[in-house]
Amino acid sequence: MDPLGWRGVGSSFKVYTYAAALQAGLVTPATLLNDQTGVIGGHTFSDWDGKHEGYITMRDALAQSRNLPALWTYSQAGGDRVVSLLHSLGVSAQIENPAGVSTTLGHDALSMAEHLAAYSAFDNGGYRVTPSAVLRITNASGKVLEAFDANFGHVQVVSPELGYVMTDLLRGPVKLYLGGLGGRAVAGKSGTTEAYTGSIFIGYTPNLAVAASLMHINDGPKCNSGYAYLATNFPPSGWQCPTSVLFGENVGVTVWKPFLEEYYAKRAWPPMWTPPPGVVTRHVCAYDGGYISSGGYNEIFLKGIAEPRFPCGANPYPGEPPYVPPKPSPSPAASPQPSPSPH
Repeated sequence: MDPLGWRGVGSSFKVYTYAAALQAGLVTPATLLNDQTGVIGGHTFSDWDGKHEGYITMRDALAQSRNLPALWTYSQAGGDRVVSLLHSLGVSAQIENPAGVSTTLGHDALSMAEHLAAYSAFDNGGYRVTPSAVLRITNASGKVLEAFDANFGHVQVVSPELGYVMTDLLRGPVKLYLGGLGGRAVAGKSGTTEAYTGSIFIGYTPNLAVAASLMHINDGPKCNSGYAYLATNFPPSGWQCPTSVLFGENVGVTVWKPFLEEYYAKRAWPPMWTPPPGVVTRHVCAYDGGYISSGGYNEIFLKGIAEPRFPCGANPYPGEPPYVPPKPSPSPAASPQPSPSPH
């Protein structure tokens, strides 16, 4: 096994957890997830910044890469469901403990090429593409002797609708950490391994998929990596190996985003993704993600699978006061008419 090709992927694994839960109709992008209770299955967990944000939508939880909502979602979806989706997307890694909710934090080693190909399935209308390092073989005169069959391993593994919703959700991290790249069609997610031994940013546009990674060659406890810093301008992590506090978002800003901008400097940026027929837009409220006729905000859903099933106010999260519908604004009083002037 190539140690450089198989590494932990950090929070970029959370995408599989949310995709599996969406596919099963267990959550929607508007579902409020628990980001305040850190005891799950008898184990205590914390978030990467030591903070709790209460209950936040799945969309925000993914964009901000919150740990606790992903852990709760993994617990609800079940490890078998998540790992089954992972393998169907073409990731061959054997997950050490599928029943353990911490799997969603990405400590298992994955092939980076397979990880990127799995992400690209969301971009390809749900079709898995088998990665290949060789596109064609030519002779000295340029004649093509053998070409890679683009349809090899081209298998529908998720629905186009799920692919579109996941892509739309993955635009959130790009907006939050990379400035949105001018509102263009770009989706991606960061990942940071334990003790900062590796940090990645992985994502795609409608016609390109890219993963960028900065890591120590040896991620074990003996520090057999020449004690090389990942980036000297970031603060030290305090780990026994002299790694730096380098998050996946930093890789996105310093490596992934500049590569994309350089790539498209001489090419036209592709147009925005088009939603397939099975994706619907519904009006929901921020109170509990329920549907509402006026006010609130628009969100996308998988039609008939993961749509809001209750009206706004019917499903408050623990500790939330009862929902009070907004009262209509009173009509302004009629302005007094001036008395007619005497003639």
